[in-house]
Amino acid sequence: MNKQDVSHESLTLGRYYKQIRERRGYTYADIASDYLHTSQISRFEKGVNMFSATCLLLAIQGLDMTPAEFFALMPQDQFSRHYRIIKEMSHYAMVSNPSDMEYLKIQDPKKQIDKIYNIIVKLAGAKEIGNSAITSQERHYIYHYLSSIQRWTVLDIQIFSSCLSVLELKEAFLFGLDILKCDDLSNLLGLHASEVKKALIHLHMHLVYGEYYSRADHIKAELDALLVASDMEEKIMLHVFDCLAQYKQNKDRNNLGELENCMQVLHACDLSGIAKRISDVIIKT
Repeated sequence: MNKQDVSHESLTLGRYYKQIRERRGYTYADIASDYLHTSQISRFEKGVNMFSATCLLLAIQGLDMTPAEFFALMPQDQFSRHYRIIKEMSHYAMVSNPSDMEYLKIQDPKKQIDKIYNIIVKLAGAKEIGNSAITSQERHYIYHYLSSIQRWTVLDIQIFSSCLSVLELKEAFLFGLDILKCDDLSNLLGLHASEVKKALIHLHMHLVYGEYYSRADHIKAELDALLVASDMEEKIMLHVFDCLAQYKQNKDRNNLGELENCMQVLHACDLSGIAKRISDVIIKT
């Protein structure tokens, strides 16, 4: 990370810290301690200096908050560069099915998140689910990362959603259950409902593509309980892939007619990439 990156991240986090501090009515003196001076807090909020990990924890404790509470309230536009890019790239891949995104890769990545980002770039450029260009080492890397998660964050969920094709069907299903059962689910839904629901929709799609129908039905039942009236796109996607599952299992011409109608809706919703993949599946069935 270069100096400009550090300055930007310090300013972003510092601005957010200031908003929370002022909202809670705390002064610098209220937060300062023997190990954290008022001048340090002021320079951090202005983006002049970045806190060390210890000072950041002390500053958060000075707000009478836990680190989890502090970061859970952070608006999406202040999330990391990786989160924003991964989210945008995932959506772009879903709607247009790009053939080549190699130019987006980070050269000689050292950090874990940069390596994961490069794998997601490769996946986003894949023409088919389960592209053979993904190596066994990359598959293991993603699995190890997801397996090590103790508390799911919205970035973790975005990585899971973007890397479904790297996972075995059973692995993907079990990670999905872990998200649904995690203690922070209510907080995640409260702050990032769209991301969580879309990740579960993508999981349902992945299971249907892989003909893991009983597990797909389980995820569908969970989604039926989570989706609300305003989740129209998610409801359309769930209906489309339920129809696809029924058609793949029964080869019913009535389901085919419904699928054709659904694909027209997908095109209208700017989800042409998904419509094309469904069409390819129908041809192969």
